[in-house]
Amino acid sequence: MLRIVLVCLMLVWSGLAAAATAIPPPRVPVAKAKAAPPVVWQAQYPLAPTHPVVTEGWSPMAAALKPAIDLHLRLLGPRIGSAEALDALRSGVHQMGLLALASYPDMFPHWAMLNESFLVGGESLAAAAAITELVMVECPACQDSFDRQNLVFLGTYGTDPYRLIAAAPLTGADSLAGQLVATPGSYWDRMVQDLGGSMAPIEPNPRAALAAGRATALIDIASALRDPKLSGRKFAITKLSLGGYRGAGPFMVNRDAWRKLSVERRRRAFAAAAAGIVRITDAYQRNAAAALTRAMKRGVTLAAASQDLEDAVRRFAASDRARVEVSAKARFGVDDAALFLARLQELYDKYQVLLPKSSEHGDAIALLTSEIFDRLDANTYGLR
Repeated sequence: MLRIVLVCLMLVWSGLAAAATAIPPPRVPVAKAKAAPPVVWQAQYPLAPTHPVVTEGWSPMAAALKPAIDLHLRLLGPRIGSAEALDALRSGVHQMGLLALASYPDMFPHWAMLNESFLVGGESLAAAAAITELVMVECPACQDSFDRQNLVFLGTYGTDPYRLIAAAPLTGADSLAGQLVATPGSYWDRMVQDLGGSMAPIEPNPRAALAAGRATALIDIASALRDPKLSGRKFAITKLSLGGYRGAGPFMVNRDAWRKLSVERRRRAFAAAAAGIVRITDAYQRNAAAALTRAMKRGVTLAAASQDLEDAVRRFAASDRARVEVSAKARFGVDDAALFLARLQELYDKYQVLLPKSSEHGDAIALLTSEIFDRLDANTYGLR
């Protein structure tokens, strides 16, 4: 009997021991790792808070980089096109910003040449897309120029087309003869001279020159009529194929900052850039249409250039392109000017056909994404 009891006790003790070994040890709470605070970037855009580059470009980019990047907007800073603006971005004082690339011919020679060719294409988005694809995908020399300045380029936009503004319509082939015209740059100076006009003296504000009578005509966007110096006056606007400004990079990034982004963040930046190019360009066009509507209610007239004047401008554009191709090496240090400008025209023609004609953004953004940004390697772009 005693043996039976002892055996039973041993079985109980064995069971208790087994149970003890089966019970997991008490859990020790493990402190959760704190999420890393977002990296703070400063974005330099010395523009009005309602400017299309701010409302339609910077805002989507800031949203795309969050939460890893806390992108702070600064609407003050060095003047656009100044040496200080370039220095602040390439040195990393600011991590993102707008650069007027055509203002730095020594640093960005292809943009200096583009500045001589902005008459290419009257459709702003097609021109902006063509330049963006050419520079980002097909131009190693362009990328080299950004590398040397410690910058990464994410596309350009287009303002609304330039128009001819004067006291009366200038529609005939000889209508610029005798006119003193304030223009946006040397390209248009040469065109005015070719058509019999003269350049107005260069002033910081050419709109003021027209208002004060120091110029008899002005080449500018229709939104210029909002300028207090011109608003309320009964000018005439002549629609003519005068190209437009496509000389800025709204999403220029310091390369050291770009390098620290994850590959996924870079892809999101690509998507935001595609959207921004479309939205900024569209906003310019909408603003111009609204400005023109209000101006016409105040008595401003709108006229279309004659076919003879259009043909004269087209002939000048062809001859001037040949001149730029010949002189590009000496003037800008560009060896492949003829190929570059020919390819630019081909890409413009492509986008003129492919871009949707509707005002919806989605299809245009998808087109730029597939034709340009999906072809870039987020692992290596801008980091050669």
